[in-house]
Amino acid sequence: MKPSRGLLNKIHDIGITIQPEINDSDPVFEQSEDLYGSDLDDSDDQYVNDNFRDGDRSTDAVLCCAMCFTPVSYQCKVKGNSFVSKSAVNLFVDDSSDDSEKLASSEDIMVTPDSYKRRLIKKSTNERRTAKCVECNNIVAHIDESNNYIFKDVIASKP
Repeated sequence: MKPSRGLLNKIHDIGITIQPEINDSDPVFEQSEDLYGSDLDDSDDQYVNDNFRDGDRSTDAVLCCAMCFTPVSYQCKVKGNSFVSKSAVNLFVDDSSDDSEKLASSEDIMVTPDSYKRRLIKKSTNERRTAKCVECNNIVAHIDESNNYIFKDVIASKP
């Protein structure tokens, strides 16, 4: 019976870097001086400023969906533990609620005084407004009564 050599055969010494062997038939590639276009960052920033930002074009972060990394906001402000923005991209607004909830809320509205009715209607219409990612249907924001997106569960990166 032969002694076991283990799962890995020791064919190279530890600490020695192995280089590929070069054959005469291999094409010769010269190293490029600049593999990355340094001017691309400036042109990308200018494109985002022109197409996705309004007003003073300042932002605290660029927000992406936490599930699929799709950009959802290019201009936002930090407010407490969430991000607030007037505009968003790659989102759709979901106003869905089941019929039993609609019936219960409409009955409550019918038996209340007029000024209180308006507040209930406003509350019930804005209560379930959520914004979902177009790519993965993840809820990334809620929409408040002044149509601001309040982002939570997003990935924030430096602008």
